[in-house]
Amino acid sequence: MSTSPIIGRYDASGNLIGLIPDNAPSHTPHVPPNTLRDVNNNPAGLVDPATGLPVAVSIAYDSSGNPLIPSGSMAALGASGLLYYGQAATRCKLPTAIDTANKQARGRRTHTSQANYSKGRWQIVVPNFYQVIGSIGSPGVGEAGPGAPLSVTAAIEYPIGATLTQVTFGGSATGTAADKSFVVSDGISLAIPKGERFIVHLFQSCSGGLVTQTGPEGQLASTVYNDATQKAASGLTDTTMVLGQAIANTTGGTGVGCCAILSWTTAPSVFMAGDSIVNGTGDGAYPQNSYPAAENAYGALGVFERALVTQCGYIIAAMPGEFACNIALGIGTSYYANRLALSKYCSHVIGEWGVNDFNGGRTTANMAADVATIANAFGQPVYWSTSTPCGVTSTDNYTTYANQTAGTGNANRIAFNQLLRTHQIGALSGFFDVCSVLEQGRDSGKWITYQNARVVADGSATNTKVISSATAAFTPADLGQSIMVSSSAFNQAYIVDVAANGGSATINQYLPTGTGLTVTIGYKNATADGNHPGQCAVNVPASTGVLNISRLR
Repeated sequence: MSTSPIIGRYDASGNLIGLIPDNAPSHTPHVPPNTLRDVNNNPAGLVDPATGLPVAVSIAYDSSGNPLIPSGSMAALGASGLLYYGQAATRCKLPTAIDTANKQARGRRTHTSQANYSKGRWQIVVPNFYQVIGSIGSPGVGEAGPGAPLSVTAAIEYPIGATLTQVTFGGSATGTAADKSFVVSDGISLAIPKGERFIVHLFQSCSGGLVTQTGPEGQLASTVYNDATQKAASGLTDTTMVLGQAIANTTGGTGVGCCAILSWTTAPSVFMAGDSIVNGTGDGAYPQNSYPAAENAYGALGVFERALVTQCGYIIAAMPGEFACNIALGIGTSYYANRLALSKYCSHVIGEWGVNDFNGGRTTANMAADVATIANAFGQPVYWSTSTPCGVTSTDNYTTYANQTAGTGNANRIAFNQLLRTHQIGALSGFFDVCSVLEQGRDSGKWITYQNARVVADGSATNTKVISSATAAFTPADLGQSIMVSSSAFNQAYIVDVAANGGSATINQYLPTGTGLTVTIGYKNATADGNHPGQCAVNVPASTGVLNISRLR
């Protein structure tokens, strides 16, 4: 693969009509690597002198001269409307685990196009590595593989329900991802307008096991998406080119899918890097297990993905339990090699690490130095999220502000957020203040609360999903409301049915056996464990606009 830059040439209407140099990786262009310049080697203007229209630079392309990875000098891309080749779809995620019991998988996942260039060309990227965490200050390996190559076949279904287009790899229907690596497909011509949904079908085989992704990106059984992953030790049939294929989800909540989907675009794209908060811990694992008000119609999970899913293409690069200090120690090594390579498909990076560091005793100075090291390693503009309350305890399941106690790392967290807000970490291009809508007042170290519940005091249950009220206290208005039963705060529990006479209600989870149970209806809190945004909190940054990517520069 060449690492010489490549430039797009445009006609008077802004259509891409050629590449400079045209389809010739062996040709040395006039533009130095990692530098945004025009064809006359002028650093200013970034225009094609033949048309006066913008050009974009990429520093890597395949054997046919097609660009693969955008330049590390990406500050102008997206923000200035320049055309580049990079991440252009939603719901791409990096694996967090390995399933050694199963060696085959077939699956489908729905994505939304964020490509705003009409001359469609698409490539998919399939991983054969997964993320591994160490202990604080001791990174470990960071990334691991199954110990064997991965074989993959793929197809893109668009329009959905109508057409399957086979994806090839080096001209073959089957691609191979080396152990602890990833494979990039050939480009296929397919016009998928911005905002349109499409499905990627995959069939994978690996003798060492399958690297898997968690959350709805892994499996999502909903009427909106009908995503699925079926895994087996052997015996699965490759149905990637069978329209309307029947796939039965394998239990376990993990699945296989693309870690990047590429096309031409002028819109920003985000490499969303972080820990369990970015991964969506605390949100419902699937829409059918969360109360309806929290269901995201786009299949997004967690504070950050819910905010990004309608705005841009992105890659979720999150590992629960990860530490910023370990990333800083390993980002220039094999610890982070695949992730750093994949980040180059995105015009911008948003980092979130911090909660685990502050809970683990890291200081403000430690964290600031780690963030600077991380930001300098990426190359493209890096933004950071303010660190949300961590290690918070509560005597009433976080339903009130007064009964919460800030964690021991709160002083360092406050000081770090102040450095972000006053732009004192020079390696960063900016920050997103999610704490402004998730924290109960600036620097309190406590989560927001909502006091709008009512109580049914005479509940009874017998280890089923039905709870009864002797006074018929349930009403039709309770349908869809989140609940707490006595002191048991279920994860994303809500009422799915109310008896016509009000004498009972059915919820989505099994209830404790007992009488005289207190049923709090409309129970909402911003966290269930003091560390992760949950229930009513996960949609707040999206609805308030604090993660609006128009701020990216």
